[in-house]
Formats: sequence, C-alpha cells, structure tokens
Amino acid sequence: MVVREKAVKKIIQRSGLTDSEYSANPYIGCPHQCRYCYASGMMKNNLHREPWGQYLDIKLWDTSTQLIGSSSSLVIGTVTDPYNPYEEKYCATRKLLLQLLGTNSKITVITKSDLVLRDIDILLKLPNVRVAVSLNTLDENFRLDMDKATSVERRLYTIRTLHSCGIPTVCYVAPIFPKLTDVPEIIYTVKDYCDEIWVENLNLSGSCRSNILSYIMERYPEYMRTYDAIYGNRNYTYWHQLETQIEGLCSILGLPYRKGNQQQGDYNIKPLVVNYFYHASQRWR
Repeated sequence: MVVREKAVKKIIQRSGLTDSEYSANPYIGCPHQCRYCYASGMMKNNLHREPWGQYLDIKLWDTSTQLIGSSSSLVIGTVTDPYNPYEEKYCATRKLLLQLLGTNSKITVITKSDLVLRDIDILLKLPNVRVAVSLNTLDENFRLDMDKATSVERRLYTIRTLHSCGIPTVCYVAPIFPKLTDVPEIIYTVKDYCDEIWVENLNLSGSCRSNILSYIMERYPEYMRTYDAIYGNRNYTYWHQLETQIEGLCSILGLPYRKGNQQQGDYNIKPLVVNYFYHASQRWR
C-alpha cells in the first residue's frame, strides 16, 4: 500500500446526489478493495500508477474555516471509506467532524468500519448527523470474498452500539447481489437496532463488471442465468420481484416503506425502509 499526504484546496465539493448538496472524502483511494466498487472507475485521472486499492492519499486542508452553511446537507464517504484502517493513525475524518461542530447541517457518514465508534463523542455533539453502515450479507464467507473491511459481526455490533448511544443509525444494504444477498434476513436481523434501512441493487455498469461476472461464473455458476438476464439482456424481472417482496415484508412487519424518489415525510415508526433501486440508466440516489 502506497500512502501519501496530499494538500487540497477544499475538502467539501458539490455532490451529484439528489438528496445531498455536498460530499466530502477525507481520503483518495480505499484499502478495502471491494470487488464491486464503482469508485475505481471514477478515479482514472488521479495520476496514480498503482491499481485501485493499492494507494491511499490522506487529504490535508485548511481546518480553520467554516465548511458549509447550517442548512446544508453533506455526505461523508461517497468514494472512499472515511473509517478505513489508516484513519486510526491519521484521523482525517475525525478532524473533519471536529470542524463541523457548531453546524446544524444534515450530515451522513457512510462506512463499513467499526472504527466509527471511536468518534461517538463527536457524533453526539452534532445535532443532525446519522451513520450508515454498509452491510450486504450475513454470510462471513461471502463477505470475505467481497472486501477486506470489517467483519459482518463487527458491523452488526457497530449498528447496535451507535443506536444504543442515541445516534441515528442506518443499515445500508448495498449492493444487493441477486440470489446471494438475503434482504429479508438482514431486515429481520437489524430492524430493532436502526432508524433506517436503505436497500440498493448491484450496479455493474462500471469497471467491476467483468470481475463480478467472472466471480459468479466461478463460484456460483447456477446463478449465471439470472445475472445474464439482468446485466446482459436488461431483464429486470428479478429486481421488480424483490422490490415487491421487500414492500410486502414491510407491510407484514408494520414498517414504513418508500422509494428513494418519493418525497420524504414524517415517519414515526422505525426503521424506515428506503428503496434506492435503480433500473438501467435511471438512478434514484
């Protein structure tokens, strides 16, 4: 792993997400090496010769200025994990959170790591923050095939701990692998320990396509017909059926459910299940 410090003019940028004005990534690169990572295809022009997953730039920025207005929205960790293992030493994400103290901005932190628990002291001082923990399987063997991040057990522990501390917590079920991600089982497992559950299906439009399809062919050849239908023939019957199953499960469990492109409302019952599925070129988030 090639690790460098890199001075940047600003840490926050305008976001292309429909529900957040700004994004912040304290690092360039990510050591998790997720097979399905879309960010690798977005970082082709960053002057690194090393392959994605083999380098990490720690951003250095002016920490003395106000970053965003009090009514803004910010997502931390859109193309990196802000709590990757190097955060324990460099504390770039902790510095960012400290700089955000005093703002009422809506802040979302996305991570796969239990290292976020280190910063509970700061998170509790941010009045409008939530933490989304990515979890797309309860099968540790499959997880090991997919990434070098925190174990399934530690992610579940992180969700429970954050929730017990009063920090709004999201279980981010993404990416959903056809036939492999048991979405109902995950919902049953986490529903008592989080405020929201986001579900998003697997996108193979980027550079990870051949890698994932080769993996499925090698390890799960019995599912290739489904993957060929979705990613070869653009037949989205599987996704539509899964959406219907998730919505039906929410009805049985009495959980509020909405699609990501629907207007947000007041939901008194938790967790709220949000469907961020996309089909073809349409993406709702």
